[in-house]
Order: sequence, then structure tokens, then C-alpha cells
Amino acid sequence: MDIAKELDKLSAKLDDVDEMISSAIASDPQVQTLLSGTADVWMPVITAGAEERLNFTASLADDDDLSNKETTTNNTSSS
Repeated sequence: MDIAKELDKLSAKLDDVDEMISSAIASDPQVQTLLSGTADVWMPVITAGAEERLNFTASLADDDDLSNKETTTNNTSSS
């Protein structure tokens, strides 16, 4: 839980991210395209609280487990 609290503190320090992103978007159209196209990936991570981060971590672990099972299954079936 201490890690979650520290991550919450870090999130609080990142409150100015919106301003930085806005200025980058205004100054470079390529940045706008890149950030707009990938916002669904990075925005939830930046704005997540401690509980949400735990859910992300659990989801990633589940995805890794699934990928490993598929790789093992594919390797086994191709032998």
C-alpha cells in the first residue's frame, strides 16, 4: 500500500501534464497527431489513482499469462 500512496503523490505532482501537452500540441502538428492517436493508451495511466493502477497491473499480468500460455500451446502443437 505504501507504493500506491507514493504513486498517488507522483500523480499529484503531474498535474501540469495537461499544460505541457497542450503547449506541445500547439507548437507541433506531428505531436498533436501522435498524442491524439495514442491518448487511449497513455491518458488512463497518467490520470489513474492507486486502485486503478493496481487494476492495470493485474490486467497486464493476466495478459502476460495468456500470452505465455498461447506461446506454449503454439510451440507444443508445432512440434
